[in-house]
Amino acid sequence: MTYYISMSHQFYGNASNSIDLMGADTFEGVEVFATRAEAEAEIERFDNTVYNQKHNESGRPALRVKTASELTMRQLDQLDPFPGAS
Repeated sequence: MTYYISMSHQFYGNASNSIDLMGADTFEGVEVFATRAEAEAEIERFDNTVYNQKHNESGRPALRVKTASELTMRQLDQLDPFPGAS
C-alpha cells in the first residue's frame, strides 16, 4: 500500500483553508511512502524542524497520514500521473 501526508493549512481572515499533499508545492513533487511507519517518522521529523509559514497562515499545518483511497479530488490532482518518467 502507498501512503501520503496530508497538510491542512489554516489562514487568518477570509482566506480559504487548503489541504495539500506534502511536497506538492516543491519541484520534487508529492512525497510517497511505502509504509505508514515511514510516513509517521517523516511527520515527526517535520514537527521537529523550523517551519516557514505561508502568507497569512495562522500556524503550522496539521499533518495526517492517508492512503490513496482517502485522498480528495484536489489531492489526487497533485499526484504525478507518470511517476518515474523523465
